Amino acid sequence: MATDLEQLIDAVERQPGARAYALLAERYLEQGEVAEAIAVCERGFTANPAYERGAVAYLSALRLQRETRRAGEVYGRAVAEHPRSSQLRVAWAKVLLDAGREYEARLRTREAVNLDPMNRDARALLATLGGTPPPSRRTTG
Repeated sequence: MATDLEQLIDAVERQPGARAYALLAERYLEQGEVAEAIAVCERGFTANPAYERGAVAYLSALRLQRETRRAGEVYGRAVAEHPRSSQLRVAWAKVLLDAGREYEARLRTREAVNLDPMNRDARALLATLGGTPPPSRRTTG
């Protein structure tokens, strides 16, 4: 019987743009296998650039390799597909931050919070960058 990882590998080999590519890349990243994650994402993102989770996984992998230029290309294509994606902006902001581009990272993070004020990752990153997120929206009843 095949393991979950083997099943993901098989699914991605059969169809590189299948949504399983993001899951496989995330598993590789958890295991510290960054090169494998990038290879999976290259094929998956090329076949399916509209898959937001896949683009986020790709940006995360490229960030670990400090491939800022390439990550910028991925971000540009992905945000064109998902212009209101808070998650893409957070992933790109982390790449920018690691590249020493704190001001730009803060701008992208602010955009992420404005798009989705409930995005905890965006709010936490903005707080780390010295920005103040808007108050959480709470319903009173």
